[in-house]
Amino acid sequence: MMEHGLSERPAHKRPKVGRTSYQYAPMPSPDGELREESNAPAKQNPCHGCRRFGLLLALREFSVNHKKLCRLYLEGHLACTA
Repeated sequence: MMEHGLSERPAHKRPKVGRTSYQYAPMPSPDGELREESNAPAKQNPCHGCRRFGLLLALREFSVNHKKLCRLYLEGHLACTA
């Protein structure tokens, strides 16, 4: 913005873009390590289900909310299709 001779506030009024939208930097997902760790036990035993999946993660010393656990299980397509 400064290379065009405008400060940040007036520069954002022209294209109708909010300053917070321009300054927004996405945060990394806090589930990254959990997703990586969860794939192996769930793929070894695909028909065990979400609850057993939570027990397998608890053995690996991960404590996860049951709602988050079910969301990761469904998003990862780890559920048994048989």
